[in-house]
Amino acid sequence: MRKLLLAGVLFYLIGCATSPHKSSVKIYIEQKNAEKAILEGQKWVADEPQNPQAHLWLGVAYVLKKDYQNAAESFVKAFELDPNLKNPQLLDKTFTVGGIKLFTADGVATTLQNGGTLASKEGKNEEAVKYLRTAIELFPDKAQLYLLLSATYQKMGEDDMAKKVLEEGIRRAPDNKDLRYYYALMLVSEKDYDRALENLKRAVEIDSTFGKAYYEMGVIYFEKGDNEKAFDLLKKATALEPDNKDAWFSLGVVSLKLNKFDEAQMAFKKYTELNPDDAQGWFYLGASYYEGGKYEEALQALDKSDQLNPGDPDVYNYKGLVYKKMGDTKKALEMFRRASELEKGKGK
Repeated sequence: MRKLLLAGVLFYLIGCATSPHKSSVKIYIEQKNAEKAILEGQKWVADEPQNPQAHLWLGVAYVLKKDYQNAAESFVKAFELDPNLKNPQLLDKTFTVGGIKLFTADGVATTLQNGGTLASKEGKNEEAVKYLRTAIELFPDKAQLYLLLSATYQKMGEDDMAKKVLEEGIRRAPDNKDLRYYYALMLVSEKDYDRALENLKRAVEIDSTFGKAYYEMGVIYFEKGDNEKAFDLLKKATALEPDNKDAWFSLGVVSLKLNKFDEAQMAFKKYTELNPDDAQGWFYLGASYYEGGKYEEALQALDKSDQLNPGDPDVYNYKGLVYKKMGDTKKALEMFRRASELEKGKGK
């Protein structure tokens, strides 16, 4: 009964409109009748193709059907016809009929975001850029929009634009950790480590539990040759994100560099638990056991590496070193010969 009453109120309030489709599309939207709302909206657009309101309400009708790309296209068309509509307060007022809020400006932005995301997934990158740019014009402080737009430009191979979008986002939302993080990744790709560190440090100031940022800082300090600092940061990263296999692997490598063999063994053991089919992980675990004087464990790990990636000369060289330490000279020479044969085979 209440729904019928509301529909009646709406009909009374907008029944005197110039176009019958203008009236009915809003009534069907209020009734959540997507198919009829779309049909009436399309008829209104056909009657008045230059009327921004027709496109705007057709967009709302498409949202009811979760047809976000057509909805986004309709909203963009409405804004092209009347740029003044790109105002959240004005949109909220427009969507309120007789005190009943049928849609919101935030809903428009979300629709543009969804439409952009779907378009990007389908390879329609130009459309994705258009929808996301429009959403940013409507809500310029929404950090997620900049992240999505930057990712779209990267898919298009336009890294300079992707970087500029992130810079624009940081100016608008300087305390967003994700904007800082992804901007830092772009700086790392340019080997601009100092500026990358500056942004990653800001990211962990914003969120001290941001494990990925600690991991990236650890890798940067490793690249810069500061292994002690890299070790501390990677330890922090693995504590915060115990399932981050890359962090465990990197921690193992840095630990080997620092002759922290127990730490290296622990890190590579954890890595092989998370990624048991990676031959390289088992190889490094074997190497860390060898360096730590655990020769039986080293052989077991190296055998596992050989099973996963047969014929790696590095594995046989390390096996030779292990057997030599164990006093089995004959077996050691056999391993070294096999490694040499494999090296020659690689050179062919």
